[in-house]
Amino acid sequence: MANGRAFGRFEAVLGLVGLIALAVTYSLVTHWNPLPQAGAWLQKIGTFSEPAPTWKVTVGNTPSSAVVASDAAVVMARGYVEARRLGTGEKIWSRDVAWSGVAGPNGAVVIVGRNTKKHGYDAIDPDTGRVLWSDPDAIGVWTFTDLVVGITCPEVMSCTVTAKDPLTGAVKWQTNLTGNGRTLSGANKALSGVHPLSDLAEPPGPAPALLGFPINDEVQVVPKTSGKPVRSYQGNQTDRVVLADDEVITTTVLYRSGSCRYSVAGKDPVGGRPEWHLTGYDLRTSSGLGCEQRKDPGGSGAYVVATGPDNREQLIDVSAAGRGRKVYEPADGETIVDTDGRYALVRTADAKTVKAVELSTGSTLWSRAAGKSVKVGLGPGVAVFTDPGANQLVAVGAQNGNVLMDAKSGATVLGYAPHGLVVNIGRTVGLLTYQGQAG
Repeated sequence: MANGRAFGRFEAVLGLVGLIALAVTYSLVTHWNPLPQAGAWLQKIGTFSEPAPTWKVTVGNTPSSAVVASDAAVVMARGYVEARRLGTGEKIWSRDVAWSGVAGPNGAVVIVGRNTKKHGYDAIDPDTGRVLWSDPDAIGVWTFTDLVVGITCPEVMSCTVTAKDPLTGAVKWQTNLTGNGRTLSGANKALSGVHPLSDLAEPPGPAPALLGFPINDEVQVVPKTSGKPVRSYQGNQTDRVVLADDEVITTTVLYRSGSCRYSVAGKDPVGGRPEWHLTGYDLRTSSGLGCEQRKDPGGSGAYVVATGPDNREQLIDVSAAGRGRKVYEPADGETIVDTDGRYALVRTADAKTVKAVELSTGSTLWSRAAGKSVKVGLGPGVAVFTDPGANQLVAVGAQNGNVLMDAKSGATVLGYAPHGLVVNIGRTVGLLTYQGQAG
């Protein structure tokens, strides 16, 4: 057996020698020199981006997102957060944390969960790292531009939700929830509502009109203005309850004659009485297998992507005022890939082009070639195209389609800056600056 292994290794060496000889012969005959190409390839895979970023740094852990807060880029990772000067990338402060988020107008505070056995969080000034105010008891938090909502669960089946002013920590309201709310511990756990279509990071926005806390298979509805719970809604095997703007939406999927039958209804959040109903509209909450509903609808605010009875895609308004009104319907075979409530990005039927549509008029603003493998998303005033296969990252103005940035980079978009994108490759984070104004 030893002789057999030795003979096998000898054969492998002969094969390698043969390949090298073949390559050398080919280079002599064709005058091909592989070294420049190999060097260029090695240089390419070692390059963060071309053109070079405004700044590039190595952070303490592989980040998951970044938010511009005041004059800092706050880079968040699991168990870690740090702030970098937006103009230079200089490190301002860092902290080991249980979780983190950004709240307040213009990202005025960074909310960090204490990384100890004790509960609580601190509200930190992003420009200095100074603690502005604290909550000693919360086990979880939701961060918005106008509220910081914390949850405390002193008992297994009883929790308290407290809404505070992001700048001062002053209590705006407090209310009790029933059930095991400890599953909502951490930062920005999913509440009942319409989720974004794109997986690109979004900056914090204002709290929705209705906060829907999913606890024990029911949604407990709390208005953001008063904090007084209005009602609890429980789904079942066929119905799913979702909050959208100021309305409670119930999506119903029934399995009949070998197919799923869809409907959607809007209800008054206080009394629970039906206000409108649509038959044959699929809000894509079902997996299709057995018609089980496992996810919330996608869209922005009260605008939800649905498939109508004619099997065509459309964007509908499910607010109390909208009553399921059609906002926009693309051409047959086209798909809505993202929306921010003002614009929609639509992929054409041949999957070769993405166009931007102004929802108020239904008019096409611009279009750009983008194959099916290209990921597309809307940010503040920009549309971002990421093509991992081509190692390309492009940002264009959402309104006019003007190219703001065209970089050769395999980086991931972590967040949006006023004049660029915060991106990363592994633990390396950088700022790619726009060449022009977003809008």
